[in-house]
Amino acid sequence: MTPAGTLRREIGHLSGELESLWAMVKLSVCEAKETGVPGVGASAVKLYYTDLYQKITELGLRLPGLLGGVIDDVVLPGLSEQRHAVLAGGLAVLHACFNVLAIEKMQVF
Repeated sequence: MTPAGTLRREIGHLSGELESLWAMVKLSVCEAKETGVPGVGASAVKLYYTDLYQKITELGLRLPGLLGGVIDDVVLPGLSEQRHAVLAGGLAVLHACFNVLAIEKMQVF
């Protein structure tokens, strides 16, 4: 499989996991609303989130290498080398999260 195909497959898996996590969060919130306390699934949601966060972070760190150094051509004044190296991966992961969670915009204060 080509690197692009492998990347698409991995992002597809992560997207599916994000959708599952979102369903678990909604269920946990509904249970808490009905009973006044978080359901037993709340702990599973926390563990699942931690595991998924780790997978997304690892993909984000590998992504610039998979893109063939394209990000190296971008110059952003004031951005450290360390942050520059993970910028593309971070943006790709953020974009995927926005799509899965149907977030249309983000406001930063």
